[in-house]
Amino acid sequence: MEFVRRDRDRLSLRLVGELDIAASTWLRTGLASLPGQGVRRLEVNVVQLSFCDVGGARVLKDLHEHLRGLGGGLVLVGGGMVRRVLELAWPQDYPHGRVEGHPLRVRGGARPRTSVRQAAEPARHPALERADRLKREASLRVEIARQSSALICLRLAQMHESLASLHAGLGSESACRHLELARGYRERALAAG
Repeated sequence: MEFVRRDRDRLSLRLVGELDIAASTWLRTGLASLPGQGVRRLEVNVVQLSFCDVGGARVLKDLHEHLRGLGGGLVLVGGGMVRRVLELAWPQDYPHGRVEGHPLRVRGGARPRTSVRQAAEPARHPALERADRLKREASLRVEIARQSSALICLRLAQMHESLASLHAGLGSESACRHLELARGYRERALAAG
């Protein structure tokens, strides 16, 4: 979040990057004190926002409603994805094509098209791109965890084998279960690997 300028009761800021659940909590905290500081009108530039989930859009919607109650409001500059999330999450408040009386004004940005466009390959929504990236990262983390667990099982097997040798050297191997435990850990390592 970057504050661009401030007039008496008006503040302009720019959001850059991703507005997901973690960032929306941070944003809500950062913007909560603005009405108490006399800000009644907020202009939010979202042109450089690469992702916005429902939580992020809700922060902007809630702040807009609060400012509206104080006689002000919020204006999105370059609404694109944020506008689309607002329209999908709260269709009763953001009907397609309605400009007059629109609860949250949007200047610039993508608006729903009325004509059908033939494209060679449909554009993927940024949320789908992000979901694919997160899925790949999760698969990689699962594989790393699987390999780590196999390595830990092998180390435990070696530890139990060493303990069995120690018990044999002390002559107390009759009650020792360490070889049995070592076999179990080796089997787990092979299954995990």
